[in-house]
Amino acid sequence: MVVTPHSFSIRITDTRPEHFAMTDLADVVHGLDKAIRGLVGPEEAPKLTMGLVGIRTGSLVVDIASTLPVAIEALTQISEAVTTRRPEMLPPNSRAGLQQILPVLRRNIREDSQPSLHLILGPDDDAEPKAVITPDMDFAYVAPKARGETVVYGQLIWIGGEHPRAHVRLETGKLLNCVVSKSLAQILAPRLYHIVGLEGEAEWNTEDWSITEFRITGATPFRESSVIDAVDALAEATEDAWLDVEDVNLKIARIRQENSQ
Repeated sequence: MVVTPHSFSIRITDTRPEHFAMTDLADVVHGLDKAIRGLVGPEEAPKLTMGLVGIRTGSLVVDIASTLPVAIEALTQISEAVTTRRPEMLPPNSRAGLQQILPVLRRNIREDSQPSLHLILGPDDDAEPKAVITPDMDFAYVAPKARGETVVYGQLIWIGGEHPRAHVRLETGKLLNCVVSKSLAQILAPRLYHIVGLEGEAEWNTEDWSITEFRITGATPFRESSVIDAVDALAEATEDAWLDVEDVNLKIARIRQENSQ
């Protein structure tokens, strides 16, 4: 075994290297790498490399060396979260990495054995593991929801049904499936394939603030128009704004000069 200042090991119990598929080992290592990187800051992440330096027999023991001490620090945090069964201590990416390991352990369960993953800090193979990951654990992350009122704009591409729904294509390209009353569906139906503004009650995924549910409560007075129409309307609205100004260009130049100071 090659020992570095930032070495650690993982031990998969109740199995041997010749009985553990190479693809399964790759999934375990990749999941742990993802879990550790989820706790590493953006400045150090590009500099961090973790590589295999040895695979030992007995139980399956994999020795890993890191180029930076932050890997050990991250592994310590992961160990605490696993041991105390408090996965909420970890960020979503770290939890996703640990979650990736669980199916590997589950599909390697045999009648007479149930593999588990031991996290060992340092080079001492006989040391007590800092944490043990077992097949029955769950690290899945479900982002909390937020609710409130908002207005969305998009193209109404479908509306109707026995229990009315409206499908709206948002500016982002996402298709929003909305709940709508029959009376509002009748009002909105003539706007099919047009851009509409919809008031309603929304539920957001707080991880990326995407709308996951939307109940339409009203429609805004919104009318599609071309850029030329918008410019004409703006010109009409400001038609009398410069009547008292003798030299419009000079006035605009002075305003720009004042704003730049």
